[in-house]
Amino acid sequence: MWTDGTRVTINPHAFWASGGIGTVRPFPTAARDIAGGATECSRTFSGAERTLTLVWVVFDAPLRDGEGDGPYLEGEIEDLHLVRIIAELDHAPKITSSLT
Repeated sequence: MWTDGTRVTINPHAFWASGGIGTVRPFPTAARDIAGGATECSRTFSGAERTLTLVWVVFDAPLRDGEGDGPYLEGEIEDLHLVRIIAELDHAPKITSSLT
């Protein structure tokens, strides 16, 4: 679902209170070794109450976490807090109706 290079907006939430913008990237080796279960850009695991999918994001600008620690250049974000950035194509043809 999440692929390398996907641009995202991070919705503000408890852990990343200020939100932000970034790019989905593969988990770094060190993070993959510590957390385990990562395949490419995401990792999924079952918590006590639900299954979580976390995505690795490299931030456009350094971010502080919800406790003020950081600033961080990258980190994992729960996918429910990510929104894909879809660029509009300026050169796309305009659709007009001939029924006026």
